[in-house]
This record gives sequence, structure tokens and C-alpha cells, in this order.
Amino acid sequence: MLSAPRTLRLRLLADPPLNGNAIEVKTAQRVDEPVQCGHIPEMDESDFGFAPPFCTLAPDDCATMTDVRAGVDEIDRMLVVLLARRQGYMDAAARIKPLRAQVRDEARIQQVLDNVAANSVRAGLSWAIAEPVWRTLMERCIAHEFMVYDDLKPGGNPGDGV
Repeated sequence: MLSAPRTLRLRLLADPPLNGNAIEVKTAQRVDEPVQCGHIPEMDESDFGFAPPFCTLAPDDCATMTDVRAGVDEIDRMLVVLLARRQGYMDAAARIKPLRAQVRDEARIQQVLDNVAANSVRAGLSWAIAEPVWRTLMERCIAHEFMVYDDLKPGGNPGDGV
């Protein structure tokens, strides 16, 4: 028996709230649920656990630059929400890590790159795009985590070595 389809949602809470409100953005839907905006066949649940519900035309279906720009703008809106959530995890890491020296974790950086490389192959994303984007993203996230760590724990930890 099939379970009832569910929509996965990401809720971004800004501090202070944007325009006095929280923003709710639909970020993914189960493939077995009809997608109101459209379904990207090359990205299905078996690959990533979700299929994004894009409302714009697929790249191969674009006939005008307006179509292309609408698709890019839609993805940029999604990326902003996802990056804000990623930043929240950096805030949590800064709060949880007991030592400033633990903020930069070379083994974790390599693990993330390995994960991205594997996911890039499945999604058809060029490594020439993915690698520099993720390296920059990780470096900026690490810098942010250091800033948050220092704000939360002024003076660092004695004997921290950093």
C-alpha cells in the first residue's frame, strides 16, 4: 500500500523577520505526488531523495532569453534559501565546537568535496563548475563560523592554540 504523498518544506526564519513575517518556501516534493509546477525527469527521487518542483521551463524547452532568465532567477531564489539554511548549520557548529581550532576541519572539507563530486556526476554538473563553487562556499562558511565562534566565545579558549 502506498503511503500518502508528502510535501517537504523548508521554513526560513529571518532574525528579525523579513517584513515582519517568516518566509515559507516549497523546496521539494515526493515524486509520487503530482508536482504543480513541473517535474524535471533527469532529477528524480531515486537519485537524490527528492525532485525539485521547478515552476519554469526545463533548459532544453527554453525558446527565449526570457525563458532562460526566468529559470536562472528561480534557481537563484532556491539557492538563497538553501544557503541561508547552510549558514544556520555553521552557526550551530560554532556554538557546539568547544575549541576554535576545530572550526577548520580538513577531513570534513575533503568529505564534502567527495560528496559533491559524486552528486555532480549523478546530476550532470560539470566538476569545473562544482569544485570552485564548493571550495569558495566552504571557505566563506568557515570564515563565517570563525566570526560566530569569536562572537559567542570572546577571547577563545585558553590553550586553544589558535
